[in-house]
Amino acid sequence: MRRRSSLPVTFLVPTLAILLVLSMVPTLYAIVIALQNRELSAPGYSWVWFSNFADLFSDRRFLNAVWVSVKWEIVTVVATMVVAIGLGVLMFEIAGPRLRNFYCLLFIIPVLLPRVSAAFVWKFAYHPLYGIATYPYRLVTGGLIFDPLSKPGTALFAVASVDVWQ
Repeated sequence: MRRRSSLPVTFLVPTLAILLVLSMVPTLYAIVIALQNRELSAPGYSWVWFSNFADLFSDRRFLNAVWVSVKWEIVTVVATMVVAIGLGVLMFEIAGPRLRNFYCLLFIIPVLLPRVSAAFVWKFAYHPLYGIATYPYRLVTGGLIFDPLSKPGTALFAVASVDVWQ
């Protein structure tokens, strides 16, 4: 029977121990702070245990933030999966081998673009007067201005479309 080398374990154990310490110390410290009442201007603190969490889960703004985060995840994950699977099936069913390489290159471009420059492009695309994303709305409605980023009902979907694109 062949004896296994202990060399991988020798290298892995110290690395994993360091990573465990570097991740657990801040996590435990955050839990301790969450159970205390602290003021930034005063050095002292008092233990309030779970009343911070009771206040947090009874706050309407926090619950709304959680709900918006859930909606964001559902919209972006579902839309990304539908678009990715749809484009993949379309590319491999319709395009020939030579066009597939071109489409692969075309689909990787959004990943390669820096986020800041892509944000400026999308900001201009959603501009209420000059944006290419709002232009069809102005054509259909006879010139009414529509700003999808300023309305609560459309802002989430406008920003989610940018996330799905990238």
